[in-house]
Amino acid sequence: MDNFEHLINPNSVQWLTQLLNTAPAVKILLTSRARLNLREEHVVDLRGLPCPAAVTTENAESFSAVQLFIQHARRVQHNFNPQSKDMAAIVQLCQMVAGMPLAIELAAAETRYFPCRHIAAEIQKRLDFQSAPADNRPARHISLRATIEYSWTLLAESEHIIDVARRLAVFHGAFDLAAATKITQATPHQLVSLVDRSFLQRNERGLFEIHLLIHQFLSEKLADSPVEEITFRNRHVDYYATLAMSASGGKDENMERHYFEVVRILQLHLDNTIAAAIWLTRRHDFSQRRLTSLIETLIFYFGHAHCYQQWKVIFRTLRQSLLENPDGNDEERWLALIFSSRIAEADIHLHAYHRATEQLRAIMDEVRALGNAALTSACLEMESILAIRAEDFLAAAAYANEALQAVKTHGGQYQWPVYRTLGDIALAAGDWAQAKSAHEKAFALAVKMDSVTEALPVYKLAMGKVAHRQGHLEEARVLLIEALDAARVLGKQEGIIACLTALGWVTTDLDDLDGAKELLAEGASLNKTLGDYRQTALLALAQGWLAEAKQNFADAQKFYEQSVDTFEEIDDRANLSRAQMRLAQIKRRMTNGE
Repeated sequence: MDNFEHLINPNSVQWLTQLLNTAPAVKILLTSRARLNLREEHVVDLRGLPCPAAVTTENAESFSAVQLFIQHARRVQHNFNPQSKDMAAIVQLCQMVAGMPLAIELAAAETRYFPCRHIAAEIQKRLDFQSAPADNRPARHISLRATIEYSWTLLAESEHIIDVARRLAVFHGAFDLAAATKITQATPHQLVSLVDRSFLQRNERGLFEIHLLIHQFLSEKLADSPVEEITFRNRHVDYYATLAMSASGGKDENMERHYFEVVRILQLHLDNTIAAAIWLTRRHDFSQRRLTSLIETLIFYFGHAHCYQQWKVIFRTLRQSLLENPDGNDEERWLALIFSSRIAEADIHLHAYHRATEQLRAIMDEVRALGNAALTSACLEMESILAIRAEDFLAAAAYANEALQAVKTHGGQYQWPVYRTLGDIALAAGDWAQAKSAHEKAFALAVKMDSVTEALPVYKLAMGKVAHRQGHLEEARVLLIEALDAARVLGKQEGIIACLTALGWVTTDLDDLDGAKELLAEGASLNKTLGDYRQTALLALAQGWLAEAKQNFADAQKFYEQSVDTFEEIDDRANLSRAQMRLAQIKRRMTNGE
């Protein structure tokens, strides 16, 4: 974890302590400008690049700090060839900034305009000014600030470029030329000039980036002009909200149809899309449509990437940003509940069912009181999923039916996910007719809503499972192959693994043991990257069944034990019962010497 200092607070330190106590073998590598003061902490001070101990030109070029200075000076002045007097100034500069690469780069960038001795003298002046007797900042921080201030003073000689530089503070992470010119009104020439002077960097993809310390400095300069800051942060929000909406096909489009474009856009602009959403939540006059577009695009992206931990962190940040200056109006309450429900949804995906249950129970009364049908239905559907995991199928059905009732006068886009959940409840409870009926209703609504790409693999998977449970093995195989093909088109790894697992069961029952082995091996390979505990347990259960079919009872027992342990760990009681039953049966077979 990089740049951890801005996350240091009692909660984060407690989380780290709990993690280390729970998993003592875990090693955490993080960088921070402040110590955590944990007993388990092993501090390694990161110092600057090596530079000569004295102001001497002897062997100076053998030191990394001097080499870096010359390298960056040649970037802006290709024929830079330091003489003896220049080398002495370069050594002095490297010593003043304690070998810090960023400070060296900034100083070297000015060699295009000034001699090395002049640069060293100007930075020394600022060091003398900033090193007040009462200043308790580390010397390296003072020297870096002095270097940045000096470079800023030189930049300020051009009023237009300093305006652009200050406005660039609205960006977070990488950004492209189109965004920079549209939002800050920069010209390509001005951006190149900022790259030359090390206020901007270009990464391997050709995108612009700002070093964290430079970004902090520019943010301070932008904050000195509150009206300008609000203006350009709003321009930043408008740009990335529009980008997110266009990538997803617009307000009334199904995002699944634009999957590859959404992924392409967010891979380039993820940090700025998140930053735009956070800025919107801090404003009381936020546009609900723009914020909804940003949120739904982020959820879609993180869901497909299976990055639920990052999803959770972002929605916690959004909720915290919203509540920093609360107004207490209904729109703000609705948004806070949306964020809380999304955190609970992430916990469900992370199989932290107890935490998700607590989160939902804490907000359900307020959700019902607010009377927003879509939010109420979504929360009740999550309650239903949690009840399935707890093997309480009656409660699951009650929650799902209440969710359906909440959106009975709303569009099919709200109803079809609930019918899908009702189908899953029936599958888990062994009611094959009800499972088939509910999933058919869900799919029919999805077709009307133009959500076939998303709904087809789920529908075919459910129909294949029903056929399998009813003993129609060949029909099940055909349906599950169709489900797998549709899942591959959709590209969601979790869905592909689920189809491979179900198809592995059916193929085993069809006595194609080599085919089943191949399917389950592919599922296990995909899940190594995904790291989904529930899928791990379901795969182990299917692999145990395959080993049992091969009369390899010892391997079957190991797979079943792995499945039981994992289902216990994530508290998936419904599947735990299945795994325990298979384990008990294989133990009996081994005892009886079958």
